[in-house]
Amino acid sequence: MECSHELRTPLATLKSGLGLLTDMDGDADARRRVLARMERAVARTERFVQFFLVLAREGREPADIGWVPVRQVVKEVVEEQRLPNAAVVQEGDIEIEECVRVRASREVITVLLHNLVANACQHAPGGRLRVSWLEGPKLRFDDDGPGFPDMRMGGGVGESAARPGYGIRLELSERLCRTQGWVLARGVSATGGARVEVVFVSCESGASRDQRQG
Repeated sequence: MECSHELRTPLATLKSGLGLLTDMDGDADARRRVLARMERAVARTERFVQFFLVLAREGREPADIGWVPVRQVVKEVVEEQRLPNAAVVQEGDIEIEECVRVRASREVITVLLHNLVANACQHAPGGRLRVSWLEGPKLRFDDDGPGFPDMRMGGGVGESAARPGYGIRLELSERLCRTQGWVLARGVSATGGARVEVVFVSCESGASRDQRQG
């Protein structure tokens, strides 16, 4: 059900785009805009196919376990997610040292970050998204959007994605975290928007220059 729900929108975009292109032979600018939308839809479809393939491998040890450079992967994901009217992530909004590493599957980390960044871009259009690293170890996403409906009057961070207003993307992210033994938590950011944290329970991490040499 989740797969069909998430793929329906990009497939509809592709279908409508194909129809529009046939009527735009004389308008190069309009064609470029439609093609750009279609390219984004293809990228989104590819990401979700990859996401569900990772979920389908639940219970099997990923083949690419290693030291994942967190800041580098976050920057790659943010750049790929850069869309008009999406939440803005500036260089200073990525508060992660270059040396921070997590011992995990790079594919799993990348797929998870794509889902979390896309969710923030969808629910905080035109706003700001801050990504930071905290001891725990945990990766925190703060935006200045409307936040979670059932937490607007509260504070702090609470575990579990199975709550009203959490959204199907975050439910899927919670499932993916669970397959890795991690915890997905949510709360209220300093600006009153949404806060999502990935807590890498039982996962080695740190400034791993020595670890990578060892």
